[in-house]
Amino acid sequence: MNVRQLSISRRTVAVVAGLLGMVSLAIGAHAALNKRALDAAKAIGTEQAGDATSKPSRLALVIGNGHYPDASAPLDQPINDARALTATLRGSGFDVDVIEDASKDDMQRAVARLKSKVTPDTVVMLFFGGYGVQAGRESYMVPVDARIWKESDIRREAFRWNRCSRPSRSAAPGQNSR
Repeated sequence: MNVRQLSISRRTVAVVAGLLGMVSLAIGAHAALNKRALDAAKAIGTEQAGDATSKPSRLALVIGNGHYPDASAPLDQPINDARALTATLRGSGFDVDVIEDASKDDMQRAVARLKSKVTPDTVVMLFFGGYGVQAGRESYMVPVDARIWKESDIRREAFRWNRCSRPSRSAAPGQNSR
């Protein structure tokens, strides 16, 4: 077996897995947004009789990564998708934080900003366009500054997306820390 063919096939598998992960994220985010929007609409309808001024906030974090230094060519679609989605969300009343070609630090700061604005009645949407990777049972968004050459680099270099919503491990006794 030619080693060069094996590395190309692994990269192809990683790219396909990443793209499938992104599609899955987009479908899940869309479904969650629709469900949450319906719940929010019901809550607003109920509250409008008593208080017309209270309205749940609507927040979105949109990340479009297209210029990966090790890629053979830049990805145009994630940037275009991020810009189009940002315009649509802002037109729908969302407070949108948009980042293009985000490093891992940029992504961590953006998620921290988003989390600091979330209240119990907030509708939140996270969109990521770019390379994604799944290692084990975890899904990762790949920042543009990631240097991933083997699977062990993923946990150090990429951003684990499902960590965004989980409480820290130092939760008080009796609270769910998962």
